[in-house]
Amino acid sequence: MAELSQNELEAIKAYPVRTGLETFRTTFISRYLKSENANVTEVVDQLTSEASDRREKDVILDLILALLVQPAARIIHSRNKNKPLSGDIASFYARLSANQEHAKHVAPLLKLVVTQSGDVVPQTSDIDI
Repeated sequence: MAELSQNELEAIKAYPVRTGLETFRTTFISRYLKSENANVTEVVDQLTSEASDRREKDVILDLILALLVQPAARIIHSRNKNKPLSGDIASFYARLSANQEHAKHVAPLLKLVVTQSGDVVPQTSDIDI
């Protein structure tokens, strides 16, 4: 896991990604975690392992789109090239949509997005965006 630079942390603080994902989080919780006994890990694992179903894939694609439109995605640079992270996110969306990528790779991020609230301050050891 790569660490975030000081500039990247400042960009995330200025344009909070978690706050921007609140609509996705709220919709996901109301749709998939209605039951008191619902387990986030089980629900996410089921959605990402069975993403051949259009409904499951749409949930994951919605998350990718929610990330793509975040201002931080245009400010933070990709780890692979000297370009904005938004290019990598768009490429991943296209590959996932065309069944060239497996949805299981999104499971850790989906769990994190669903379980985190918008008031968390990013740390240098946070998930590699």
